[in-house]
Amino acid sequence: MDSADSSAFGPSELGNKQYWENVYERDNINFKENGDIGEIWFGESSAKKIVNWICSRVKDYSVPILDLGCGNGHILVSLASNGYTNLTGTDYSPNAIELAREICAKQNFDINYHIFDLLADEDSNIFNGQLFDIVIDKGTYDAISLNAEVIEMRKSGVDPYVRKVRKFCKGDAYFIITSCNWTKDELVDKFKEGFNYHSIIKHPTFTFGGVTGQTISTVVFTPK
Repeated sequence: MDSADSSAFGPSELGNKQYWENVYERDNINFKENGDIGEIWFGESSAKKIVNWICSRVKDYSVPILDLGCGNGHILVSLASNGYTNLTGTDYSPNAIELAREICAKQNFDINYHIFDLLADEDSNIFNGQLFDIVIDKGTYDAISLNAEVIEMRKSGVDPYVRKVRKFCKGDAYFIITSCNWTKDELVDKFKEGFNYHSIIKHPTFTFGGVTGQTISTVVFTPK
C-alpha cells in the first residue's frame, strides 16, 4: 500500500457521523438499562497499554490531557482512576458525549467533555487557548480516513487533520495515535508535516507467510 495514497480506502459508513450517532444512541440505552458502557475500540488491552505508557512517563498528574474522538470516555476514566486530574474529551457525536458524561458522573470523576467536530468546527475558543501535554487519538483518524469528503481532499494533497491536531499540542507534547488501518511507517509518513516519530507502544504480534506484524499500531509522536 502506498502510504501517501489516501484512496487506498474507499468511503465507509464508519466515516459518517450518523453511523456513530446511531451506535452511541444504542449504547446510551444499554448503559441506562444495565450499566454496559459499550464497546472499547481495539479492546481493553490496547487502552490499558496507552494508559500504562502515560503513567510510566508522566508523573505530573495535573498536566492537561486531550482525547480526540473520545467516544464513551473509557481512556479518560482510566486516567482519572490513576490520579490524572486535568482531562478533556471531544467527540462530534452528541450521543457519545452524553454517554461519556453519564459514565463519568456515575464514577464521580471530574472530566471535561465537549461536542466538537475536529474538521468542521472552528477551534479557536473551544479550549480557551489551552494547549495539551498529551493528545490521544484511538481510532479517530481511522474513521476520518473513511469519510468521503476527506478522501476527496486527500486526492489533492490536503490533510487537514495533521495541522488541526498540531495546533492543540504544546511544543514538548506527546501525540499518541492508535490505528488498525495504517501501519507504523504509514503513520510516520502521514504525520511528518507536523510531528517527529518518538516511539511505538507494542501490541501482540502475529506471523503470516513468514511476515510478522500487528493488527493495530500505536505510535507516539512529538511536535516539530
